[in-house]
Amino acid sequence: MVKIKKNLKLASFDGGGIRALSQVEIMNNIMYRLNWDDEEDESERPTLPCEHFDLMGGSGTGGLLVLLFTKLRMSVEEASEVLSTIATQVYGNNQMEPSQRSMKLRKCLEDALKEK
Repeated sequence: MVKIKKNLKLASFDGGGIRALSQVEIMNNIMYRLNWDDEEDESERPTLPCEHFDLMGGSGTGGLLVLLFTKLRMSVEEASEVLSTIATQVYGNNQMEPSQRSMKLRKCLEDALKEK
């Protein structure tokens, strides 16, 4: 018999390039409130988004955020730093060719992987 979990906690992130920074700020506020409510646990570190949500999904830059939160198990602050780096290095220069932009994005993600 399959047990069905009720009250799933879902997070969905939209694409939008550097506008995804606003979604990071919203998640920061949500996680602050969730960690505030869980303060009676008296754990030393706040919970990560991947520890609270049952399912996360996204498209475009939102999908990138989901990977940072889930696969790399980043906090909101860590994901914000990575996304800010990507925003300045990848989206900051409108003169770049698509292939150059892809290489910059790849380098930023490789650096984030090495750091984690």
